Amino acid sequence: MKKNLKVTFVGALLVALLSVSLVGTTFSYFTDAAAQGGNYPVGGITTTITEEKDGYAVKKPSVQNTGKTACYVRMRYSVLQDGLVTVNAPANGWTYDGQEWYYYNTPVAPGESTKPLFDTVALGDGYTAADLAHLQISLYQEAVQSELTYQGKVYTDPAEIWDLYEAGFLSASSSNSNS
Repeated sequence: MKKNLKVTFVGALLVALLSVSLVGTTFSYFTDAAAQGGNYPVGGITTTITEEKDGYAVKKPSVQNTGKTACYVRMRYSVLQDGLVTVNAPANGWTYDGQEWYYYNTPVAPGESTKPLFDTVALGDGYTAADLAHLQISLYQEAVQSELTYQGKVYTDPAEIWDLYEAGFLSASSSNSNS
């Protein structure tokens, strides 16, 4: 009798463990699918700021797409010592919004980088090379997927995608750099 009760208990325990395991796997599948939210891979957008420097004179910041899917990029910079330097920000594939952001005009493919946002940093009037020892330029960038489906509509226009991000419907990859 005790042996039958023990076998029944072990069998019931195995069935319960198997059921919990299947529920957990199913929940994980649906969570990953829901987190995807569109036609891009989960965790597909990762970016990083890369810089090419030669002392203080040349600084060429760009954004590298280290993720799995193409993305649109925007970047801003600030010089902490007002007037110390001027930054030469040529068009070079970037468009300034007139306020704070430079938008890269084309999607950046996985493994690729934007062209540099700027290519030189020059001393402002009245400053000397010794003042450059205190130079700090902060860079910040954000990236969003270049194609997505939201509420049944496919978006590929960068302005519409950035508007969805600004409205809080999307998340973005971002990074900082202080040099």
